[in-house]
Amino acid sequence: MSSSSSSVVGGRNIQHEGSFEYNGDVFCYCGEKSQMWTTWKTENIGRRFFGCPNFKVADCGFFKWHDAELSERAKIVLHEMKKKNDVLKRKIRSFNSRNNQEDEITELKTKLIELKVEMKTTKDQLKRLNREKICT
Repeated sequence: MSSSSSSVVGGRNIQHEGSFEYNGDVFCYCGEKSQMWTTWKTENIGRRFFGCPNFKVADCGFFKWHDAELSERAKIVLHEMKKKNDVLKRKIRSFNSRNNQEDEITELKTKLIELKVEMKTTKDQLKRLNREKICT
């Protein structure tokens, strides 16, 4: 099963591919199996490449394209799809945020009802105590 994670590294918007979709191993200059990434920068949008797995710590500078360069039309289409995807992601975050706020409001309403019940109980107890005090 494929999994992925996204990163912005040194201003580069890249996505790591969890599964290796190529035959054979590609090794970086460190001698380690390189990782496949997908760039989402406009000029090479959607294009996969191999990079050093140690790029966050001790990058050896290894870089090799996996995919051929895309046509200008394909780049435009992918860029438009990415923009639409980004808009949808923002809408989902906004929707989730509103839902969380609604959940918080519901919790606060429930707490308010509990406090009203507690206040009524306390008032009733106070009335009872005052009546007992008057009778004694």
